[in-house]
Amino acid sequence: MRLKHSPARLLIILPLIFLITSCSADKAANILLKYQKYRKARQYAERQKQVSEGLVTLEPPYKPWNWGNERTKLSVQNAVYAICRQVGVTYNREKSYTNTDPLCRMWVTPWIKDKPWREAIEEVLAPYDLTYIQENRQIVLMKKEDALKREQEIEGLKAEFQAFISGLEPEKLPDAVVILPMVDATGTTTRLGTLLAEMGMLKAVYVPQKVLNLHVPAVLDLYDDKGYHYEGKTISEKDRDQITRRYATQDFAVATLEIEGGSFHADLHFEGQHGKQDFSFSGTEEEIFRIPQWIARCVHQYAGIELSPEQEQYVDLPEIRDQENLIRLAELEHKYWNDRRNMASWNQFLDRNPDSVYALYRIHCIAKSEGLDESLDQITAALEKCKDHDFLKSMQAQAHHQNEDYSLSVRTYFELIKNDFRNLTYYDWLDTGMLAMGLGEQAEALYQFWQKNDPDSYVPLLGQGDFYISYAWDARGGGWSGSVSDEGRAKFKERLRLAEEVLLKALERNHTDPNIASNLLIVAKGLGHERAQMEEWFQLAIQADPTFYEAYRAKLEYLKPKWYGDRRGEEMFAFARQCAANPPEGSRVGLLILNIHSEFSRRWAEKHDNDWRPYYRNPEVYREVKQAYEKYLLEHPESNRERNALAEIAVAARQYEDAVYQFEIIGEDRDPGIWNSSQFEEWRKEAYEKTGRTIGGT
Repeated sequence: MRLKHSPARLLIILPLIFLITSCSADKAANILLKYQKYRKARQYAERQKQVSEGLVTLEPPYKPWNWGNERTKLSVQNAVYAICRQVGVTYNREKSYTNTDPLCRMWVTPWIKDKPWREAIEEVLAPYDLTYIQENRQIVLMKKEDALKREQEIEGLKAEFQAFISGLEPEKLPDAVVILPMVDATGTTTRLGTLLAEMGMLKAVYVPQKVLNLHVPAVLDLYDDKGYHYEGKTISEKDRDQITRRYATQDFAVATLEIEGGSFHADLHFEGQHGKQDFSFSGTEEEIFRIPQWIARCVHQYAGIELSPEQEQYVDLPEIRDQENLIRLAELEHKYWNDRRNMASWNQFLDRNPDSVYALYRIHCIAKSEGLDESLDQITAALEKCKDHDFLKSMQAQAHHQNEDYSLSVRTYFELIKNDFRNLTYYDWLDTGMLAMGLGEQAEALYQFWQKNDPDSYVPLLGQGDFYISYAWDARGGGWSGSVSDEGRAKFKERLRLAEEVLLKALERNHTDPNIASNLLIVAKGLGHERAQMEEWFQLAIQADPTFYEAYRAKLEYLKPKWYGDRRGEEMFAFARQCAANPPEGSRVGLLILNIHSEFSRRWAEKHDNDWRPYYRNPEVYREVKQAYEKYLLEHPESNRERNALAEIAVAARQYEDAVYQFEIIGEDRDPGIWNSSQFEEWRKEAYEKTGRTIGGT
């Protein structure tokens, strides 16, 4: 029979029993408390030693891994999960199950003591002819024969990439023509005017083959960052310069739209390498839905783009049936940008406007954000009707990527890049897929190919710098320090230095893009640069764009105690509170303090049965969180996500009056990014019951 306690432990326990039985109750309780503290401290020290060396232990009974009860055996899945968890490595349970079911459900009884984590996984998998790969810094189980096929496919892709970058100089798509949001008579933005400009660019770029070097979804996101999807924003000359440089073009159009007395008048004033040119379009209010086609034709005429009769016919085809549907689209767009994203409403709109690529893209975005895959079938069906539509192909590739089918996504993006090699957005997605498949060297070569064929642009340098940061973390892995090999550490530093080198070159070419300096802040954290260097790059980022949230977040990370801030976190809190007190107008910077409290609540949960809610019951914590949200909502009253988040935290903090106030405004606009439907219903019910009210009542 195996002893439950080791002889060494018995030498401690037996005298304790004697002491306790011979002492008073109070003294005995004090002795037990001290012993428990000693035991926990010793266990923690042993555990830290294991982690620092990348060693794992997995012995029966298997209780410590949150099974809920002691177990005498484990499934292969749970054994690998327990090993990964000990060294902080992420285990992709869902994909592993898909790859290896039913083998991953077989029972095992591992008896592993202080073994390197990789060897431990191999030991668990060996009896079942399974292996594992590291994909996107996650462990994924595979059958050995499937892993072999994957390796063969990777070798084929390497050959294809090499043939492409060694071939003839690629043809360049003509430079982009950016349509600035259509402003009204006062010179400020309107929701409808911005939407029409965006739809016009989409029509101009895809005919359905791509004919201009512009990725319209990236423009949509940039316009949102600048607040152009809201009423009353002005477009400064600095904004215009930043936008055109971001998309590597000199060509743009200032656009106006005036609606009065049942009629409209639209003007486009083009400037750039093709000189200056003006276009006008007037009609009844019922004809406004035709403006996107008019914009597209003006762009083609200005840029000298010659279309085939079939392409001209495609451009003239309206995406939207009539003015009523355009107004409905504008309403849906407004809700979309305020995180009210109802998939059913968008599907109904697409049913009424089946030719709307714009609406299909929105459905795809919602599916992506909510982790759904239903848009893939719709995109595939649309491609059957319009096989050459490059925008639909890019959506399909993104959907494959979302489903972690990296083989299909990499192949599709690669085919798109062959004809559109200056599209940074394609590279962003392609990089992740290629790194997941172990094609980092080929991804690096693609950026070198881009720079060689586009030597004056800063954009490939920006993209390559971002890639090297991801490539560095790919070498290191996502686990704790003990799981990282010496080679991984060396490559991590080497690739971050490469990132710094190319980003500094990009900064020399263009100091108006805040992404460059913001990425340098990430490099500063990884390489341990001095505070003065970090601060210099931070100032460059916010000089380029004072509202650029990623720069503030990167500085906050640098100031955290786990990196280079003080141990008590005072510098980190001081910076976040300064941002909360004086955020740039129209920005999310004032919400930075929530980043800290979210992290602290997760740490609390790890020590308290995975329950994060009591953390927010600290009055000072709740006051600070509530104040940050309310200040933001005062400026952005229609922001649904932040309102849902505040309601959730108010319930967690048992501040039910505050929660009900937010629920009354939210109504049925639950944000899936905050809570699922059952949690929403349950927590809302709790808030109303605690305040003695009924949902929907007065």
